[in-house]
Amino acid sequence: MADEHVHRFCGITFYDNQHRHRYGGTTGPPIGGGPAHIHNIIVRTTVDLGHDHEIKIETGPGIAIPGGHVHRFKGITSKSGETPHTHRFLQATGPQIYARSKFIASQFNLPTLQSLIEFFTFQLFKGIRINKHNSRSKKVIKKLVRNLRKLLI
Repeated sequence: MADEHVHRFCGITFYDNQHRHRYGGTTGPPIGGGPAHIHNIIVRTTVDLGHDHEIKIETGPGIAIPGGHVHRFKGITSKSGETPHTHRFLQATGPQIYARSKFIASQFNLPTLQSLIEFFTFQLFKGIRINKHNSRSKKVIKKLVRNLRKLLI
């Protein structure tokens, strides 16, 4: 399929039961065609207060932006915790990514890389450029490259 693509996403749940959770990952491939296509999102949140939640939903249809499209998604997490509860969430994906390798695209949910990917996703999708002359950016980029090399070797 010429339009085979995925979207990165990250967010924070609403504050419920005295806490919130972070989540991030990559959507599944498109379901359907054209602007009305959707994507599956299946991801676990961070562990906070000794528990996590599952997010398992379908995005809304594509929303055109200059140079591509994004998808809005919202829902309620699975029930979990010592006092069973859920969290609401509302977010949009980043623009489409045409994956050159299904192996690489499938690795965005790995816990060892998740925090780095969330950082880059947040920076890129908020319109902030990573400055290669900034020492913090250099350290984060070097760490990402090192972890990717370990993964691929």
